[in-house]
Amino acid sequence: MHTKHCNGCGNDNDPILTNCIFCKSALPIIDLDSIPNEVLVMNAAEWVGKMREGWYTAKAPNARPRMVIKGEIQGNALRYLSLLEIRASTNINLVNTINNLRADYNKYEKKMPSNQKMALGFFLLLVAMLLSLFIRQFI
Repeated sequence: MHTKHCNGCGNDNDPILTNCIFCKSALPIIDLDSIPNEVLVMNAAEWVGKMREGWYTAKAPNARPRMVIKGEIQGNALRYLSLLEIRASTNINLVNTINNLRADYNKYEKKMPSNQKMALGFFLLLVAMLLSLFIRQFI
């Protein structure tokens, strides 16, 4: 499996990341050319798929779960798509796959919630939780 091991927290990270998704420590540099096309396609599809929701929670055994939001997801998806587009210039078999991933990316990008909407949603959730705790004290 192609991952980057974080020396800071000990967790494995996506190979395209430069900093640990959990502790933000710098990750070792790897030669992206050493990653097979199949892994790039799989990882690109995973990041593009995460755009559907606009966020996801990264989990690992040695770290607290961390919410990853729109900008980070889009950035990682675009990095993979860019790498695949470069490789497609010498591998015609990748062209259809990239076109499908790019179409999904564009479709999900339009539907992704904005960071402001997400922040408002989390704020309202926090207020609701605090109100429920407050009400429970008086019941």
